[in-house]
Amino acid sequence: VVCGARTLSFGDVSARAARLAHELIARGVGPEDLVALMLPRTEEMLISILAVHQAGAAYLPLDPDYPAERLAFMLEDAAPALLLTTTALAGRTGHPATILLDDPATAATIAARPGPPPTDADRLRLLRPENPAYLIYTSGSTGTPKGVVITHRGVVNLFHSHRRALYEPVVERTGRTRLHVGHAWSFSFDASWQPQLWLFHGHCVHVLAEDIQRDPEQLHRYLRANAIDFIEVAPTVLAQLEQAGLTEGGTCPLPLLGVGGEAVPDIQWARLRELPGTDVVNLYGPTEGTVDAMVAHVRDSERQLIGRPVDNARVHLLDAGLRPVPPGVPGEMYLAGAGLARGYRERAALTAERFVADPFAADGSRLYRTGDLARWTEDGAVEFLGRVDDQVKIRGFRIEPGEIETVAAAHPDLTRAVVTAREDGGVRRLVAYGVPRPGRAPDPVALRAWLAERLPAHLVPAAVVLLEALPMTANAKLDRDRLPAPDFGAAVGGRESVGERETAVCAAMAQVLALPGVGADDDFFALGGDSIVTVRLTGVLRADGWEVAPRDVFRHRTAAGLATGLRRQDGSAPADG
Repeated sequence: VVCGARTLSFGDVSARAARLAHELIARGVGPEDLVALMLPRTEEMLISILAVHQAGAAYLPLDPDYPAERLAFMLEDAAPALLLTTTALAGRTGHPATILLDDPATAATIAARPGPPPTDADRLRLLRPENPAYLIYTSGSTGTPKGVVITHRGVVNLFHSHRRALYEPVVERTGRTRLHVGHAWSFSFDASWQPQLWLFHGHCVHVLAEDIQRDPEQLHRYLRANAIDFIEVAPTVLAQLEQAGLTEGGTCPLPLLGVGGEAVPDIQWARLRELPGTDVVNLYGPTEGTVDAMVAHVRDSERQLIGRPVDNARVHLLDAGLRPVPPGVPGEMYLAGAGLARGYRERAALTAERFVADPFAADGSRLYRTGDLARWTEDGAVEFLGRVDDQVKIRGFRIEPGEIETVAAAHPDLTRAVVTAREDGGVRRLVAYGVPRPGRAPDPVALRAWLAERLPAHLVPAAVVLLEALPMTANAKLDRDRLPAPDFGAAVGGRESVGERETAVCAAMAQVLALPGVGADDDFFALGGDSIVTVRLTGVLRADGWEVAPRDVFRHRTAAGLATGLRRQDGSAPADG
C-alpha cells in the first residue's frame, strides 16, 4: 500500500490489521456486529476495513466531511458497536464507544496484540458467508437515507469474478505479476471496493490524497509518474483526465481503465474504443448488487453497453407483470445471484418492495428491482436506457431528488420544494425549486447554505430558485419541462476587482460560469460553480500562467480570497504584489 510518502509491505498491512482485529474481538466485536469508521483518507482506513473483516464484523464508513446532522442520523440508525476514529475527528460525533486509534495508550495496546490474523477459533462466533461485510448508506426517495447491508458472500464472489475476468488477463498481457492500482473513490462509496479487491490479489494499491483526487492535472501526473496500471473513475472525471492529457496522442498509459458510476456518453465511448493497448471496461452495478453486477469491454461494441453479468449473477429484463421481454424491447432490470444484498437495515417494508421473490428460481431466492430501464442486444448483452423513476446519477453519485426535497421542504420559509437535474453548458447540476410561505421572502443563497449544513456535498443543489407556484400539467402533475433555468447571475455582487490577481480571477470565473461579470466578493459556488466547473476555472487560470489548484477554490470561494494566494507559474511577482 502506498499513501503519500509512506509505503507498507503486505506483511506490514497484514500484521497491523490482525492486531487491530484481535483488539476488536477483545472488545466484544464479531460476526453480525457493526463497526463505524470515521478516519482520514489514509492507509489507516484500508487497514481498519481489513481488521473489521478479520474480526468477522461489518464496517460503516463515515465521511468526516458530512454534515453533523447526517453523521448523527447514520450513527443512530446503524447503531454500531464501536466507532474507530482519531483525536482530531472525535468531536464530529458523540458516540459513547469510541476508539481513538492515534491515542498513545490505545496504540500501545493494539501493538501488543497477536500478529497472525484471527480465525474462527479466535472470533466470538463463526464467520459465515451470509454475515454482513459492510453497510453503505444511499440516497432515499422518501427523504431518509437507507443503509444497504452487503454480505461477505457478495464481496468474495466479486473478487473471484474480477480475478478471472480482469486481474489475471491484464497480468498475462503485461507480463507483470505486481501491478499498481489507484484508489480514487470515496470510502463512503461502494466503488471504493474495486482497488481493495486488487490488494487481495497481491497488487499494490495507491490511496490517493484528496488534493490529487479533486485535481485532474495532479491526478494525471500521478498516474504517469507512478506507472499506475488501473484506476476506475466516473465518466465525468475521465473526461477531465482526457483534457489534462491522459489520452494525448490517442494513447493511454494504463493497460486497464475502468469507468463506472454513471452512463458513458456516446462520444466518449467512441473515443475510448480507439485507445490502442488499453482495455477500457464499463462497470455497472447498484450498491444493492455488491459494487459491480455487470461488465462491458468498450472495444467490443460501437454503442454504449453495460455488458454481461459477473460470475454467479443473473440479470432479468421484465415487463410490469414480471414477464421477460424479447431482445430490443425495453424492460426493467432485475438482478439475482450471489451479490445480492441482504436488504435495507431496519427497513423491512422497503426491503420487501425492492427485493421480490424470484419467479424463475425454485430455491426461494430473490430478485432486486433496480429501477433501471434496459434492453437486450441481439448477441445477449444489455444496453442501459435510463430510469423508470426520478433517480439521477451525477459525477458517479446515486441521487434520489426526493431526499433533497424532503429536507428543503422542512425549511420554515418554504411550503413545498422540488429538485431536478438540469444540464446547461454540458454540465449536469441539481437545482432546487421552492415555494415560499405567504409573507416570507427567503434568500436563495441562504437557503442553499442551509441545505449545505444538512446534506452531503453531492446532494446540495447548485442553485435554489423561488417560484410563486410550481408549474402543473392539465392533469395536476408537476410539469418539470416548465421549471425555469436558474439565473446564476442574480447572485452577482457589486464590488469590482482590484489589482491584477483579482481581475484575472474574476474574468476566469465569468468565463467558466458564462456570466457577463463576477464581483470580487461573489461566492463562486452560489453563482453555479461546482466541482466540474472548478476544474475548468483552474484550467483557465493555469493557461493564463497562474499557479492554482481546485482545493484553493473550495477553500476561498471568492475571487478576492483566491487572489490573495495566487502566484505566477514562472515565479515572477504579480503587478499587485
